[in-house]
Amino acid sequence: MNLSYRTALEIASHEALIRQAYKDSVGVWTWSVGVTSATGHNVERYIGKPQTVERCLEVWIWALRKYADDVEAAFKGFPLTEAQFAAALSFHYNTGSIGKATWVKQVKAGDMAGARKSIMSWKKPPEIIGRRTKERDLFFDGKWSGDGTMTEYTRLTKTSTPVWGSAVKINVETPLKAALYAPVTPKPAPAPQPPPAASKPPVPISPPTPPDPPKEAAVEVFDASQDDKPKGNPMSNWFSGLVASTMFKYLLAMAATYIATKLGLDKGSVEGLLTQAVGLALGAWGMWESSKNKIVVDGRRVTIPPADKPAAERLIDRLTS
Repeated sequence: MNLSYRTALEIASHEALIRQAYKDSVGVWTWSVGVTSATGHNVERYIGKPQTVERCLEVWIWALRKYADDVEAAFKGFPLTEAQFAAALSFHYNTGSIGKATWVKQVKAGDMAGARKSIMSWKKPPEIIGRRTKERDLFFDGKWSGDGTMTEYTRLTKTSTPVWGSAVKINVETPLKAALYAPVTPKPAPAPQPPPAASKPPVPISPPTPPDPPKEAAVEVFDASQDDKPKGNPMSNWFSGLVASTMFKYLLAMAATYIATKLGLDKGSVEGLLTQAVGLALGAWGMWESSKNKIVVDGRRVTIPPADKPAAERLIDRLTS
């Protein structure tokens, strides 16, 4: 049986609306008209975020239709009137026990008197007795009680429970009708996908390029009969500049003063000796730099790059053959 507007109004009159998520009596996050995340709709998204009445009722109607399926299954083979369906759905939304209630089995067995009495055994907590009485009267006597209004609690405590003193009555006829008969917007059909592009032929793989033949070592050949004084390298040039600098002379003078004082020598003599020592050291180092990796072959000096000694040795063989 379809969920009617009158049925929804009847059940709403027994319920209360809270627009933001709150904790029920056992600490379960709840929202709207008794909707919990067990319905498949995550209600914790509404913690501290009140929604419109329309949004609250829209989700509630969606959840209520799931309960309606359970009622139809419980009374399978027993036709229900609109009033009976509304009463049974209100009972199930409140208790969740339509499938195991004794009064349902009695109704299906034709024991209306026993069922009328059994439905009132669902009376805990005591505050629910008024609702149960109205459900009984609706199911067995066809007496409707909904007036188009429901209770709304407008405030919560610091612990997210309802402030019972904040209850107000609101009319939900218009928003409930909108939620119940809102058209379902179909999902747009997916856009047609273009046909897959034709696969490109495989690119032929070129054979590997053979390595270049080994090159002869790049060597420098000097004629020993010529004046081939080696040019200074960057490091020796740096040392030469250092020696000529004012700072170096100052440091040399300080060193000479220290040595002369310690040894009791003439400062000028010590400074001269230090200057000669530095000059000799620089000269020896420069000669070593210019002569390394060079050999003399038949009166010619040949530079052998360390990175390619085999090729250099082949060249020397040719020079000496």
